[in-house]
Amino acid sequence: MGSWIGGDRDDNPNVTAETLDAAITRQATVIFEHYLEQVHKLGAELSVSDLLSGSSDALKALADASPDASPHRTDEPYRRALIGI
Repeated sequence: MGSWIGGDRDDNPNVTAETLDAAITRQATVIFEHYLEQVHKLGAELSVSDLLSGSSDALKALADASPDASPHRTDEPYRRALIGI
């Protein structure tokens, strides 16, 4: 696990399977929220226009799959892809 939190299972009566599950769930939640915040920050700053810089077919496909249908961002594949993420 890389952490003792919830994993101190050497006869500690206070550490149960439920404790381990709670610790892992909390750790996963914290890291997911951290990465989601970073994606939002990146999307707020990454407004490179397709008119100025090309993009790969994979990026275009990801941008096209995004739920963002704003006409103001049709030429911003990076931002649209991040919104989809």
